[in-house]
Amino acid sequence: MTTVAQEGLNAAMEANPVGAVIAAIVAFVAILAVLVTALMAAANAESEEEKALKKANKELENAQEEAKAAKEAYENLYSKVSDYKTAYEAL
Repeated sequence: MTTVAQEGLNAAMEANPVGAVIAAIVAFVAILAVLVTALMAAANAESEEEKALKKANKELENAQEEAKAAKEAYENLYSKVSDYKTAYEAL
């Protein structure tokens, strides 16, 4: 049961195909806008992920440098202890 207004709109749309073309263009633009919005959101998410990965890599590099420094300090200490042991045994 359609209303008189709906029947009038249907008749007008059937009589004027330009309305259908305009509706198709509006639908296309709306779909395009949704697609662009989704692509921009994905690009922003990827950018944030890239920033997080760079930060994690920098933190890993810092930790590796600290581990290397700790290893060198241990080796120096071990060497000194070994020298003291040798000197003590020579007494």
